[in-house]
Amino acid sequence: YRLDQQEYGWLGDDATDDEPFIRHQISTLNASSTPWFWLLEKQIKIDGKKPDDKTSEVIGWYILQPTKKEPKDITSWANATDDGVFSRTFDPAGKNLYLVAGGVSRQYTKQAHRLMVLNAISLMAANNMKTVSACLAMPGYLETKSVMDIDPEEYLALTHSNGMPRDAFLAFFVELWPGNHTPMRLLRDGYPPDLRSGGHGVCVCVEMKDYNEIIASIFDKLVQQKNALFGMETLSSETKPTHMNAQLILEDVDG
Repeated sequence: YRLDQQEYGWLGDDATDDEPFIRHQISTLNASSTPWFWLLEKQIKIDGKKPDDKTSEVIGWYILQPTKKEPKDITSWANATDDGVFSRTFDPAGKNLYLVAGGVSRQYTKQAHRLMVLNAISLMAANNMKTVSACLAMPGYLETKSVMDIDPEEYLALTHSNGMPRDAFLAFFVELWPGNHTPMRLLRDGYPPDLRSGGHGVCVCVEMKDYNEIIASIFDKLVQQKNALFGMETLSSETKPTHMNAQLILEDVDG
């Protein structure tokens, strides 16, 4: 709940969920053999206690929904998730993964995000899934519009010389998720309360074709930037996701 407020509180009260609603989401998404709602925990040794005495802190979370709904048919977050209830959209056998929500505590680096993405893609590979999609904000639009007076479609098309989106939020997603990114699709008036995005949203979709290559590329980045994930601040603690596959992945990187 605390991290949900941190990640989405700037969008207004309606953008965050209360604890009972989050519990409902957990019970729905984790009822099948594969858990789709999971946490990243940091285990901290307690000063003055035995080496095995630890406490844990939740530093990240992902809410994922397998669905048969095709990315091209998504018109909004509410449309993709049945308003977050999942009754008509969640399908354990679905071959498309939708990112409902997620985030990592701001005191941790991009590599913690990358670890969560690696776990999600590992689950996708195990379930032979085709795509991952999400409805995102484009919070740089309002400020850019005040300077350049451009339409949201024109803003969405703005890129840097390396092809990355000019909007930092959208660029962050592209950098984190390797694969074949299809053209981003504007969801005009997709979320009116999001004033920074002009009330619009963006549907993003990544096609997963070569899982071995995709997973290897994330591993390479994690290993190259190992110190960012296991820096001096966290050498005395153990950070691990609650999902078994991700625990093994993190231990491999740390070793």
